[in-house]
Amino acid sequence: MRFLSRLYWVDGNRKQAEKFATKAIELLEDKPDSKTKGLAYSNMAQLTMIYNQFPESIYWGKKAMVIAEALNDEDILSHALNS
Repeated sequence: MRFLSRLYWVDGNRKQAEKFATKAIELLEDKPDSKTKGLAYSNMAQLTMIYNQFPESIYWGKKAMVIAEALNDEDILSHALNS
């Protein structure tokens, strides 16, 4: 779902990008922390940042950063910090 969101974003389809980003988070929200979950949160941080939804971007970025730090995952951390 997160990857589909990214593809739709690259294609300029905001509605579908947001739809799949939301679905990814809904599927993973109750699951244990993982790289996939961290990237889903970071993806949402990026989408909300791009569309000038700064409080939401900070919210999702912080959630991604918590997972990145717990997993010691520099990829997630880097993406979240850039968003």
